[in-house]
Amino acid sequence: MIHVFIQGVFQYSHKNDVEKQCAVVLGSYPGLSPSMEKYYYPNGTSKDLIALGGTIPIKFKGASYNIPVSIHIPDNFPYQHPIVYVKPTNSMAVRSSHTVDPNGLVKLPYLLNWNSRTHSLVHVVKAMVHDFSNCPPVFAKTAPPQQSPQQYPGYNPYPQNTYGQQVATPPYPAGGIDVNRRTSDSMMPPPYPPPYGQTPGPGAGSNLPYPANPPAYGGQFPSQPSNQHTQPQSATMYGSGAKNDGQIDPIKASLLTAIAENLSRRISNAQEMAQKDLDSLNGVQAQLKSNRDHLEMTVGQLEQQIAMANSHLDLLQQKKLDIESAIEQVQQKAEVTDIDDCISPSCPLYKQLLNLYAEECAIEDTTYYLDKALMDNVVDLETYLKNVRALSRKQFMVRAQMQKARQVAGLKNITPH
Repeated sequence: MIHVFIQGVFQYSHKNDVEKQCAVVLGSYPGLSPSMEKYYYPNGTSKDLIALGGTIPIKFKGASYNIPVSIHIPDNFPYQHPIVYVKPTNSMAVRSSHTVDPNGLVKLPYLLNWNSRTHSLVHVVKAMVHDFSNCPPVFAKTAPPQQSPQQYPGYNPYPQNTYGQQVATPPYPAGGIDVNRRTSDSMMPPPYPPPYGQTPGPGAGSNLPYPANPPAYGGQFPSQPSNQHTQPQSATMYGSGAKNDGQIDPIKASLLTAIAENLSRRISNAQEMAQKDLDSLNGVQAQLKSNRDHLEMTVGQLEQQIAMANSHLDLLQQKKLDIESAIEQVQQKAEVTDIDDCISPSCPLYKQLLNLYAEECAIEDTTYYLDKALMDNVVDLETYLKNVRALSRKQFMVRAQMQKARQVAGLKNITPH
């Protein structure tokens, strides 16, 4: 059935995933059935979406109830979480909480943190069952009291510890007490509802015991009717602080239980938030310590480099002073030193070697320029040969003298080039 229904829908791009997950939900929760509904978005647009509507079973205070819901499957499911609403009947009203807003929109953390790889539609329903079992999202609207066709003096139409007559009861747990309304004589709690889908028969009310911890009532309690056949029972008036046959007032016990659960939930949420903040602060502290160690190491390296640079600067300053002092001493000398005296050999033999070497270099330069002059036709061939022969003889004598002087001075002989 679900296969034929989904295959007829064209706007879904992931029909296989939708069909598979819807089949699991419908198989696990028979109270739900598929249908096509027009869903209106907050921006005014609308789309025809698959909706799984019906009831899901919960257990609250030991009793079973069926909560009406409607699960709309968006066209890009499973990459977008389903849109879930609580759909109360005309005899019920939505009880807003941290997971259900006044319009009935369900805001479970499982939906808000939706992940297409790890989350599924059946777990959405399971999360609703778990949350609604702790705090039902609907309560029964209080109906005006109806007079029994047979009344007698002393008859009390409001049940106390047990049901004394057949009453029309809503199929859902009642909401919280309206403390803003006060009755003229006394306020009595409405009867505890039977499970969803059961209609109390004749005498059935007397077989349903009043729970030890009834759910918090959200509807307003009706005022005690002014009827001549009814008598106020001061022993069971709400707010009187009296007890019924030595038992604790169930309304008071219910209020205490609801307050304790609410405080426990708030304390748990506050602890979780504080733990998350503490973990975040610990991470920031660890990062700051790491950055501090890195900065200290960097500062130490910079201090070492600054000390080394200062030592080099002092050395350069001293060298600068030495150079300035030497320049000043040179400038103060009156006589000018001949450059040849600065390179004068230490003995006559070395001076002879220096002069012979200089003469040989001069002969080589002269020969070079004679070659260039011949190439440029500055001198004729006869003049060129005459001068080259004279220079060659002279160069031979100079080299022979250099070899002899080097032998006398104990220097290594050099090969002429």
